[in-house]
Amino acid sequence: MVSTIGPFVAITGQIVCARALVHGRVRGDVHASKLVIAARRRVFSCDVTIDEGAIEGEFNGTLRANTVNVTGSAVVEGELHHPRTVRSG
Repeated sequence: MVSTIGPFVAITGQIVCARALVHGRVRGDVHASKLVIAARRRVFSCDVTIDEGAIEGEFNGTLRANTVNVTGSAVVEGELHHPRTVRSG
């Protein structure tokens, strides 16, 4: 099951879920096995801990992950702690 944060939703606080797809805005902590930040969307001022993820939008904060796919449309600021990053596009 995927938890989807819609394009007109802004969340401030803590998100704990198995999988998250962000089309809206998030400010806070995210703990998930998989996270996708959709293009032109923002996750900022966050402390994110995930197994794997994809950043197509904007991320600002601290990210801890096993694998991260950063696409050409992504804007990433902050700290990335990861053993493997894949850059595509």
